[in-house]
Amino acid sequence: LEKLRLFPGEIAARQEKADRYNEGLAAVVEVPRLMAGASSVWAQYTIITEDRDGLAKACREAAGPTAIHYTSALNRLPPYRQVLTPPAGLRQAEWLAERVISLPMHPYLTDAMQDLVIGTVRDALSSRKVSRAHAAE
Repeated sequence: LEKLRLFPGEIAARQEKADRYNEGLAAVVEVPRLMAGASSVWAQYTIITEDRDGLAKACREAAGPTAIHYTSALNRLPPYRQVLTPPAGLRQAEWLAERVISLPMHPYLTDAMQDLVIGTVRDALSSRKVSRAHAAE
C-alpha cells in the first residue's frame, strides 16, 4: 500500500524523463509519441533504429545501459509457431523486432545518466534519422 502512494510522483517523474529523452533525441531518431489525450507510465522508452546492434555496442562502451525486450515477433517464438498467421507473416512485428531498443527508464534516472545515454545515442545515430515510415516498406 505504501508503494501505491508513491505511484503518482513516480509516473510524473517518468513523464519528465520521457520528455527529456524526446527533446534530446528527436533530431536523430523518431521518438515515441502519445496520442492526443493519452498518457503513459513509460514502463519502457523504446526507439527504432536500423543499426540496433551498433547502437547497443556504442551504449555499452559508454557505460550506458540498454535493453532489447522484443528480440522476436510472437509468431516466431516456439509456443506460437503453430498459431495461424497470415502467409506473409507479421511483417510489421518482424520488422520492429529487429530494430527496437529500450533506453534506461525509471523515475530515479539521474540527469547525468540520461545525458550520457542521450549523447551516446545522438553520436551513434547522428548520420541517420530513423522514421517509422520505413516500417511500412
